[in-house]
Amino acid sequence: MFTSHVCRSGLAVLGAAGLMGAMAAPVSAALLGSYTFENHSLAPTDAIPNDGITFSDFSVGTYGDLTDNNAPSGALRLAGNDTAAGKDNTAGAMSSGEYFSFSITIDSGASLDLSSIEIDYTATNIFNLVTARVFSSVHGFDHLANDTITQLSISTTATLSTLTIDLDNPASNPGVGANVNDGASFDLTGPTSITFYFPFLDDSNVDTRYVDFHEIRINGVVVPEPAVASLLGVGALLLRRRRR
Repeated sequence: MFTSHVCRSGLAVLGAAGLMGAMAAPVSAALLGSYTFENHSLAPTDAIPNDGITFSDFSVGTYGDLTDNNAPSGALRLAGNDTAAGKDNTAGAMSSGEYFSFSITIDSGASLDLSSIEIDYTATNIFNLVTARVFSSVHGFDHLANDTITQLSISTTATLSTLTIDLDNPASNPGVGANVNDGASFDLTGPTSITFYFPFLDDSNVDTRYVDFHEIRINGVVVPEPAVASLLGVGALLLRRRRR
């Protein structure tokens, strides 16, 4: 019985030490959620259920119908005629609600380190460039240039391409504003939420010029990760029992 008790105690110590080591080790960013637009759905896909992080439905704002013009079933099609006349500038787009957006909610007790947003697209017959500044509710958009997280530019491509928005090191993004130079602003502790805005501009006003948005992915790390937090609780319990 004494040997068994010693073994159990030793295992408890080793287990707790291993768990603490796992917490100290760097954790790679993982897919947290996505929008796949399957059958034109705006609902999110939560990659890690019950992690204290939830995603809103995707919003297309006041753009026109993004399922027309023979849009494929797994994409939103933003055509040149979906932007209202005269709204070919960022200030006009933001004031009129012509932007994509989505929100992430972090529950009490959860923390989230956002690392990147990836946008998969194809584009047809683009006139010059379709562009978008990217903003968030953390910095706002009162000063469009200074509050810009990045500037996205899309040109014609039949091959699925990806735009990446770096949230770990936003200073590396093209066109980043002076107010958005620290990735710590995208490390969030609940209860709170963050909204991202994408005012894509296209002044061609032609429905044969369009961008198909196939998928948007949000990557990051939930801290502590639910499974690790649960194991730490078990390890702490074992250590308490050993001390008794």
